[in-house]
Amino acid sequence: MERRKRDKRPRIEDLMPDETQRAEVMNRLYQGDPIVSDGGIFTDMLQALVNAALEREMDYHLTESKLANNDNRRNGHTHKTVKR
Repeated sequence: MERRKRDKRPRIEDLMPDETQRAEVMNRLYQGDPIVSDGGIFTDMLQALVNAALEREMDYHLTESKLANNDNRRNGHTHKTVKR
């Protein structure tokens, strides 16, 4: 039986290329700050990830609807100018 080599775990430098942000996260981890909660270390990143995933899912859904010739679009998603 042949053993397969495990892939190396990603390094923090690969996951967070911004050195300033990486230093802040590491300092907060060592201080014992919460990871994911109000004011947590990764709360903003997690929120951005979820929002990006939902946006992509909606884009995919609307593209599929457009290809199927459905008249479905994003109402309220674009910026609008209100006339006085």
